[in-house]
Amino acid sequence: MGKTTVDKKMIKTIPYVAILKTPAVWAVWIAAIGNFTAVNLMFLYSPTYLSTVLGFSTHSTGFSAALPPLAQFLMKLLCGFISDRIKCLSEVAKFRMFNSIAFFGSAICFAVLACMGIETKYFDMLLLGGAAGILGATTGGFFKSGPVISKQYSHFVTGNISLMLTFTMIVVPFLVNALTPNNTQEEWRWVFVITLGVQVVTNVFFCIFIRGEPCEWTSDEWIRRNTVVDAESSRKPATAET
Repeated sequence: MGKTTVDKKMIKTIPYVAILKTPAVWAVWIAAIGNFTAVNLMFLYSPTYLSTVLGFSTHSTGFSAALPPLAQFLMKLLCGFISDRIKCLSEVAKFRMFNSIAFFGSAICFAVLACMGIETKYFDMLLLGGAAGILGATTGGFFKSGPVISKQYSHFVTGNISLMLTFTMIVVPFLVNALTPNNTQEEWRWVFVITLGVQVVTNVFFCIFIRGEPCEWTSDEWIRRNTVVDAESSRKPATAET
């Protein structure tokens, strides 16, 4: 009498409302917007910038455009390894540190790039590669924090990172095409300034609201409290024997 059971079907149900009301989850998604805004800008438009604005040949442009993804890949491997080995910092401190290295480092590259001219095109090319490469540090930032805070619901939280990727893939082309009708350095300067602004704002939001431990709605206690039903009330009344 009075015993309670956990409805297994309800346990498997994703607590959408609780997740969407969690600032730490939004911190991950907002950081994803900042990351993919810069990534899509560089991966989609660096060949255009290098050839049309800086005047590199088609051969040089193809080679140069391949460097940023390679640099970012190597940075991801390095920062992922370092993040796992650091024991003197809390998880939330590591999330903030690596994400700030990635976003602020990339933003600094964009800031310098915005101040440069076409006469420093080789330095500009290095800055573009650096802005992309240093974003690999996000592997120890928002990319790592998503599964940590959401545990068994990480497929939903991290899955929506892809939604942010799609969102920026739609927005970035509109932004670039609207701001660079003539593909001049002066027009691209505004693209770089807006991108670095997005990175700074999204990283500040991430650092404020991210946490280093699983959210409350991942715990067994929370699940029981919100999904437990009275066994006796869920049981159908027995039919009276005739």
